[in-house]
Amino acid sequence: MMNSTLKPFQKDRVKQFMAVTNSPEKSALKFLKETEWDVERAIDRFYSEGASVPKSAVNASKINALFDKYKEADEDEIQVDGTLALCSDLEVDPQDVVVLVLAWHLGCQRMGEFKRKGWVDGWTQLRYVLHSGAALQSPHSRCSSCIDATRLKQ
Repeated sequence: MMNSTLKPFQKDRVKQFMAVTNSPEKSALKFLKETEWDVERAIDRFYSEGASVPKSAVNASKINALFDKYKEADEDEIQVDGTLALCSDLEVDPQDVVVLVLAWHLGCQRMGEFKRKGWVDGWTQLRYVLHSGAALQSPHSRCSSCIDATRLKQ
């Protein structure tokens, strides 16, 4: 149960921190208080101190379902059209450097083309967590800001 002495903006930031880090309220309060309620700094500090999303929180079937959403109908690969759809759903310009970083993490041999194995292995290695359908959350603040649960269109 959320601490009742918190102000509304603080409760909101605790929820944001917990959603991204998959950590308990106690951790959220600790890091947010240390960073004067700056969510991004708190999350960065949380991960820089060695905290990580447990591998058990990564759901391969949901990562596969997300891959299926963007893959070509006749091939088991996300190609340029699927990548453009992904970028559109994320509201990220395909030329944004974060797309290049994402492609590297997901083992792309050619820009804009994702293979299932690289996709699943990459998201799992990065400990990305899928919540309620297609939501991606990352411990990395730059990626987290563009690969966010609220920005993926269902």
